[in-house]
Amino acid sequence: MLFNNFSIRAYPQKIKKRLKTLLVPYLFWNLVFIATFGFLQYLSLANVDRKPIAEWSANDFLWSFWDVRHIQGYESDSGGSPFHSHLWFLRDLFMMALCSPLFYYLLKSLRSIVVIVAFTGWFFLPFDLFYFMKNESIFFFVLGGYLQLYSYNVLNSYSTKRTKPIWGVATISILSLVLFVMLDNMMWGHYLKKVY
Repeated sequence: MLFNNFSIRAYPQKIKKRLKTLLVPYLFWNLVFIATFGFLQYLSLANVDRKPIAEWSANDFLWSFWDVRHIQGYESDSGGSPFHSHLWFLRDLFMMALCSPLFYYLLKSLRSIVVIVAFTGWFFLPFDLFYFMKNESIFFFVLGGYLQLYSYNVLNSYSTKRTKPIWGVATISILSLVLFVMLDNMMWGHYLKKVY
């Protein structure tokens, strides 16, 4: 939807809309989760292995909305998530919306090359390319933007001559699922998990 009739004039209005639909819910629910968890810690009903919220500095509190790995004395394997780790996608989606003019320009000028580079970064790199968003967010945002810009409707492709790529992806997905189950604890399991 962000690339639909995209223009620099419409960009501020689209960002204003994303403030209401992405940023406000993100901040609100993260804050609710922090307050609830802090209250449960106060009642000794929550995990106290980590630094108690009552002992957080202002800096720790701010980092809790972005990346809890920066909170002093707070061990986490969140991979760069906010305190309410399930909300990382809202944070990244808002960042994507902010960067949408860049992605739009790249997709218009480089077309599928951008999708291939984003896929490569997501699938093969063990670290995120940019600190403020995950590789997987970049890939799926770019892929969605590409499909929208070039009017490629995945559902309609089943009834056209372009079905070979779709069936190829479906076949690879099914084989990956089978291999994922078989090789879960082996080296290749890491790559197969990214597919699922």
